[in-house]
Amino acid sequence: MIDTQTILHNLGIGKNYKGFRFAYYALMLVLQDEDKLENLKQDVLIPVAMTCGTSYSAVERGLRTVIQRAWSVNPGLLREMARFPLDRQPTVSEFLVIISTHVMRSKAASRPVMHEAGQLNFLPLSKN
Repeated sequence: MIDTQTILHNLGIGKNYKGFRFAYYALMLVLQDEDKLENLKQDVLIPVAMTCGTSYSAVERGLRTVIQRAWSVNPGLLREMARFPLDRQPTVSEFLVIISTHVMRSKAASRPVMHEAGQLNFLPLSKN
């Protein structure tokens, strides 16, 4: 299983970007409840802004900056995680969907499986 910080780092988004923190908190909210994406401003951007002591527009701008960074540094990885044709830089909501879905697939792929004999084994990560 891969964690959110590692994914952001692999996309070229370091902790030196203010948007890193915004992206991390936004992804934590979305991973808790993906329905929050339906009302992005109210359910994600504003809570992240309150947590980080800034405005929701600063959060949105910071997210756009890290998305632009990811698109310029590692568009191939972003396309691979998307699993759909991505021929342009994703929007904020698309980026959050791509990363959160990738994290959820990763967690599901590494979920332990109980066998008949009572042995606990982990499923290998899928490359699909």
